[in-house]
Amino acid sequence: MMSTFNELSLHHKAVSVEMAYANIERFVLACIEARKLGLGDLRLNDSHLPHLYTIPVYPGYNIDQWLNDERIDEVLRSQFREIVTSSPLINEDEVTAMELYSRSEFKKDLDGETHQVWGLGAAYIFDTLALSLATHDEWEKHEIEIKQYSLS
Repeated sequence: MMSTFNELSLHHKAVSVEMAYANIERFVLACIEARKLGLGDLRLNDSHLPHLYTIPVYPGYNIDQWLNDERIDEVLRSQFREIVTSSPLINEDEVTAMELYSRSEFKKDLDGETHQVWGLGAAYIFDTLALSLATHDEWEKHEIEIKQYSLS
């Protein structure tokens, strides 16, 4: 079993660098706990991997800066690197899931806007956990409502 990454949680920034530190640390620790519960790989949408490290978690402070920040525990930084290497969201050998996913769009209404959500959609298809950065109150919920549009 695996978990997925909620890429929409990257859209909101922390209100301080310290909050950005705490958000990423909390995310890494949640991933570690998920692994202990049998949710092995954290899968990410392929389109986010090429620029993942340049995404700001606070204005002017990107993930790559966090990864090179000497104030952050080296073990935590190493664990983050290990966690975010898994993709794609759905493997080619997962035929049934791939078929449903390729015929679907998953949307999330948040703060008056509608967003496409690949990670939350994959979590829905696999009936698994989606992990988020704690950047919005919505990600504190145990269940998150999304809309699925699919062709039959």
